[in-house]
Amino acid sequence: MGFWSYFRDELRWPLIWKPGPISALVEGLARTMDDARADVLWFRNQFNPATCDDANLAEHAASRGLERHRLETDLGHRARCEKAFAWQALGGGQVGVPKILEHLGYPNSAIRNIREEDEERWAEFKVRTRVPERGIESVDLELIAWAANDQKPARSILAGLETEGVIGGGAYAATVLLTGTVVTLGPEIPAETNVIAQLYVGSYIHGISTTTLGE
Repeated sequence: MGFWSYFRDELRWPLIWKPGPISALVEGLARTMDDARADVLWFRNQFNPATCDDANLAEHAASRGLERHRLETDLGHRARCEKAFAWQALGGGQVGVPKILEHLGYPNSAIRNIREEDEERWAEFKVRTRVPERGIESVDLELIAWAANDQKPARSILAGLETEGVIGGGAYAATVLLTGTVVTLGPEIPAETNVIAQLYVGSYIHGISTTTLGE
């Protein structure tokens, strides 16, 4: 509701019900107040990364210590600015990195410390990511590596990426069970009863590939 509607319909001031000098003055004042209100609301929205203009989003990102990757979408970057404090509170370890990867479109990711393979490499880790249904390309690996390096603690070193894929399928097998029964009706007339049973077997292929990052 604008101020003119408020003055005329809510306050019901009789002097502005008919056209005239006072009515014109009040309507002009109401329109000016509407414009001022819109400016105040716009100014307020610029202090929130969820509502600010695109031109002002970079300042919010800088204040949160965020750098935008070239593969990150506009909506994804804005959402990351909105959730920056929550992600920073989680830290960049076992919990924080999978969260940011889920936001970027790679759910079910996990962190694996290399000390399981070599105790001397206790500071190194690998990121294991489930391959999306659309598949995975080199740009995806670039984005995952960037996000992991951006979120990890300073003491940690990203040693490589692992992609995990599961391909579901069906295998069909049939088995035939043959039984014979003889019934005597006057002259011997053998009768056979055939019973066919079908067996369905499910199968899947589970593969993991590792990408080692260069020095």
